[in-house]
Amino acid sequence: MDRFLADSVLDLKLSIDSLFATSKEFSFELKHKFLYFISQSERTSPKDLIEFFQMAKSNVANLCAGLQKEGLIAKRKRTGSGKEIYYMLTQKGEEELLSKREQVEEMIDLDNAETIEKLSRELSVLLKRKY
Repeated sequence: MDRFLADSVLDLKLSIDSLFATSKEFSFELKHKFLYFISQSERTSPKDLIEFFQMAKSNVANLCAGLQKEGLIAKRKRTGSGKEIYYMLTQKGEEELLSKREQVEEMIDLDNAETIEKLSRELSVLLKRKY
């Protein structure tokens, strides 16, 4: 990772931390992180979750089972792949994530939003170029 990318990541992290440090009412639980990650793809495999969150297979399986029980995600088999599965958000999961996004929007003032958006775009471009 080059120095500019590392600095951009740190800037983004600090901006986000400062944004949420003042709010005691907002919590972004692991389940919301999972929901957001799953929402970014049509088909998210357990392996994708394990690799991204650096969690043990059993922990991912337990968390996904809980999310399924809450009706937030659905587990599907890939067509013609036998045992290979993937997760996707249910309508209830999309609503839960939308509710969380609305909480974030209420907390972000214009100055913070512009800074975070700029850093996020820069990171996206850099990560696509590097990897």
